[in-house]
Amino acid sequence: MPTAADWMTPNPTTLQASEAMARAAVVLSRHAFRHLPVVDEDGKLVGLLLDYSVFAKGALVWGGRAGHEFWFPFNQEEADETVADVMQVVQGVVKEDAPLENVLRRLSEIGQDMLVVVDDNDHPVGVISEHDPMRFASEVLPATRLATLDGSSPVLTTTENTPALEALKMMLAKGIRHLPVVDVEGQVESVVSYRDLVSACGDGSTSRPVEYAIAHPGARVLMADATTAGAARIMATHRIGCIPIVDSSMRATHVISRTDVIRATADLLEDEALFPRT
Repeated sequence: MPTAADWMTPNPTTLQASEAMARAAVVLSRHAFRHLPVVDEDGKLVGLLLDYSVFAKGALVWGGRAGHEFWFPFNQEEADETVADVMQVVQGVVKEDAPLENVLRRLSEIGQDMLVVVDDNDHPVGVISEHDPMRFASEVLPATRLATLDGSSPVLTTTENTPALEALKMMLAKGIRHLPVVDVEGQVESVVSYRDLVSACGDGSTSRPVEYAIAHPGARVLMADATTAGAARIMATHRIGCIPIVDSSMRATHVISRTDVIRATADLLEDEALFPRT
């Protein structure tokens, strides 16, 4: 029976809660991490650090030579903040022997996109992100299961001219992490993420438009006859978090996310009892 240990990335990089924001920013930036487990002095898990929580507070400026980045806080009154000041409570913690079904179900339920795998002493021994199960999902989900069955509808959208702060508030109100960006005719042009918008608004700007926050112009889309397995395959290959499903006029009718795929896969394992419960 597959377990969390089979899926996790072992020996995760961690930060101590007492470390400075500058140190956290350098580690996140150099390794392109999106999130890191936070531990206390005894190595026990105490929180989760998300990259947007750090870069909403300041920016790294290159000093001219490798290893010489400088941290500039947006608010000098927060210059002495540490990881403990911005870390979040870990919503997803599992043990190494947790069955895969339980891992998938937990990932689909929490508001964070990573689980931390701990040993019996609460020391982090691995991490599992939403990306990790995508290839498995693409292999086990029925080839006839339409993505529209698992995607969400109606679709909340934004435009390039909408203030990024306004789009961010819409996301927070709806509890979502991606917004399709549409043109004046409602056709999908790109997708903007919660993290992109936080970065765009990090210096306190209230008027900067969504256009400024779009990290990757253009968007991969699915047509109405696409399958959830196909969506999972695209997400696994291109490491993306969601895909708009469009009609023949390129207007979004649904959005399918990694969470949707994980939930569908967990339901399949439960319904077909591919893995027995413990």
